[in-house]
Amino acid sequence: MNELDFTEITRLSEKYSREPKSRIFVQLADMYRKNNMIDEALDVLNKGFEYHPDYALAYLVLGKCQFDKRAYVQAREAFERTLTLDPQNIVAMRMLAKTCEILKDEKGQINAYKSIISIDPLDTSAKEKLAMAEALQRKEPLYTVAIAEEYEKQGNLDEALKIYQHLLYTDPSDILLNQKATELKKKINDATRKSEEEKMGELRVEQT
Repeated sequence: MNELDFTEITRLSEKYSREPKSRIFVQLADMYRKNNMIDEALDVLNKGFEYHPDYALAYLVLGKCQFDKRAYVQAREAFERTLTLDPQNIVAMRMLAKTCEILKDEKGQINAYKSIISIDPLDTSAKEKLAMAEALQRKEPLYTVAIAEEYEKQGNLDEALKIYQHLLYTDPSDILLNQKATELKKKINDATRKSEEEKMGELRVEQT
């Protein structure tokens, strides 16, 4: 813990001791959480809930604590409770989406990403993940740039190219997609040529 955080925790602890019924408990709990003092954070939260059982921000911090503990089912419940009390809390939506993704909760993911997009229509990451989650739910093949890039990282260039070609079929004017498809074709051709040259070299060795 750095000195600044220690000073802040001390300040908040002293204030909380003087005002145990105040909402300052949430700030103190969050500072504990940020310094990986999860048990201390949970203890403060549990005491605070006695006086503020419907404080949305407290449930958000509780969810983050459970998430950090990898108690994902409890984290999901806390984030859902946050949104029941504060339906516009986009931080809780993002954390809920992330938690549902870990839990393989497709329905939860879809609802969370839809909520995020309704508040932030420019969130391209949420749109991409929503499309992936919906495709998985329908058991359809995934045709997204993110999946193509993942195939490319894994060295599966043929599958990556198939996805780019499918995306180009729906939007042939996309310059970046055209560029990626061209680059992949060159990589595949180069790899094929190299493989053939190596085979020819091995054949010459065998014949000599």
